[in-house]
Amino acid sequence: MKGVHDRRIPVRLVGTGTFACGSLPGAANADAGKPWRTQDPSRFTPLQDGIPHATVGCEGARVLTPREGTQFEDPVATMPESAISFYAKAASLDMTWAATLHCKHTGIVHWPGAATGRSGESIETTHIINPSWSGYQIDNLAHYVQSGWTIPTVVNPPIGHRYSTSGYASSIWAGMGGGTSNLLADRPLIQAGSSQYLSAANVASYYFWYEIVGGSAGTSSEIQVGSPVAHPGDDVATVSIWLEDTHSTEFGICDFSDSSPPGGCTQIEWNCPEDGNCSEEPGAATTEWIVEAPSAGYGVLPLADFGLVDFYNGCWSATSDAATCYAISEPGVTVPVAFWLYRNVFQRRQYLATPGPITFGSSFTDTYHLPQNPNQ
Repeated sequence: MKGVHDRRIPVRLVGTGTFACGSLPGAANADAGKPWRTQDPSRFTPLQDGIPHATVGCEGARVLTPREGTQFEDPVATMPESAISFYAKAASLDMTWAATLHCKHTGIVHWPGAATGRSGESIETTHIINPSWSGYQIDNLAHYVQSGWTIPTVVNPPIGHRYSTSGYASSIWAGMGGGTSNLLADRPLIQAGSSQYLSAANVASYYFWYEIVGGSAGTSSEIQVGSPVAHPGDDVATVSIWLEDTHSTEFGICDFSDSSPPGGCTQIEWNCPEDGNCSEEPGAATTEWIVEAPSAGYGVLPLADFGLVDFYNGCWSATSDAATCYAISEPGVTVPVAFWLYRNVFQRRQYLATPGPITFGSSFTDTYHLPQNPNQ
């Protein structure tokens, strides 16, 4: 976008079948169906009084929105006919406006910056910046966690957006205990998931794994699972259970696709070493559903372009028998906190992955964002 001074970012009207970026959620009101000029003027913002926003991850672009909870009035006569029709259509459908833009062409989700002090401010205070995690965490001590997802296909970023010569990596997992400040003490992170790698030669590989990080019964490193065999497009699920009576952990990894062996599930029990003091609980009273840029010996690896990851059936239980499996977002029980993956790429800090809103309490989509090269 370098050198572009007037970049218009289109939005879509829900239900019209036309879409490019953004959304306009509808809202019924008492003025619906009334002639334009007889509707309540407080529900409209003059176009010239629209609020400009600088967008995160879109260099030089500006988004113009009405005041929150309103829609634009009839555009001024100098607007192009196509734009006038667009705004008139929005008004006729009684649409209010949303400030978050989801661009299909680039895969980038744009949020207004908090510096405006307006609608972007509330969005910016609902997440935690993290160098390797994107997803949700809740502050509830669990003995059981589960989730399903579809394994994405990882691809090499387009020329001009590539920043690694050694390949790219991503991991998807559900776990408990990731919020601890001291994994090496007695509070481990218990997790199971899938990994998606792209080598320097542009060869993709996929596999399942489980791991206990820290505590006295840790696995020391990620343990790969040979069966079932992971493939892009497979619908999969993982379960992790911490058994308080035996101080052991059970993992379940299932692949429900036709490409998997019959049954498609593996159950693993990880027992406390005989010389271990295995009285620990899952750590720091947290539970997680995460897309991660995994770490190697020298630090966090470059994040693979995974496109989208759809998490579903995400839930947790305070007991190992999962008698009650609470959804990620359970009213009166949990308050999910979002993690946005934020890395230094092309000598600048950029969001590389972010979770979308939680739907049905237990599902959300995590989105990869193509890093922007200021020299392009």
